[in-house]
Amino acid sequence: MELNNKWSIRTKRISTFLICVFFLSSFTGCKNTESKDNISKLMEYNGEYIGNASAVGNILTLLEITYDKFNLDTSNRPYEIQILCTNPKGGKSNEELKQFNLYSSTIIFSLIKNVDEINFIYESELEFNFKRKEANSFFGQKLESFGEDKDKWEKEILQKLDSINIVDSYYAKYRVINAYN
Repeated sequence: MELNNKWSIRTKRISTFLICVFFLSSFTGCKNTESKDNISKLMEYNGEYIGNASAVGNILTLLEITYDKFNLDTSNRPYEIQILCTNPKGGKSNEELKQFNLYSSTIIFSLIKNVDEINFIYESELEFNFKRKEANSFFGQKLESFGEDKDKWEKEILQKLDSINIVDSYYAKYRVINAYN
């Protein structure tokens, strides 16, 4: 009887451990689960420039983007950030990736004054390319003006991006996704 009890406890511990590992592994890859809670921290980087690699890296971290590396192309205009993302574990749908990348690029454009293009490049050979001019046009004003006012940012940008209809209309208007299969 004591042997069965020890076996039962061991089985429960292993099961609990495996459930925890599975749960935690589902939160890796490019993600956007709690980044809205980081708005105040993100706003500390308002007015940064693309040449500040430390600031760019901190912004990507606060946005909860996991990546192998990022590249800053500042030799000639257009200035570009290339983010080499790991494929999300747990299988994010295309809709979730579209919303996540649009949200992240919009925030980056709001904070970094001179970034012209942002590319999210996934291991699965899927690439999302965002251009500042298109984002400014879509939102009807220069995105960097939103980085100065948290309430305006949340109301006019973040709440809009919670709507899948807004996200779909952005992707319908601009060619953003490239697949290289």
